[in-house]
Amino acid sequence: MKEINFQCDDILIKTEILRLSLNLLHKEFSSSELMNQLINEAIELAKKYSDDDVRKMINAVLDKMIKE
Repeated sequence: MKEINFQCDDILIKTEILRLSLNLLHKEFSSSELMNQLINEAIELAKKYSDDDVRKMINAVLDKMIKE
């Protein structure tokens, strides 16, 4: 049961970091410097609260959003 709770927590953390980052990226930031800072902050949150796979996934999603 503990492992299931951990997996759910991990999914919630990943989802919230992405949701917040994408929302800010879409609404707030226009310069590439600020966009890069946003990605770095999201990655730091992922490092602190999740594992390396989540960090890589968040980096890839945000990087793709910037390029579009």
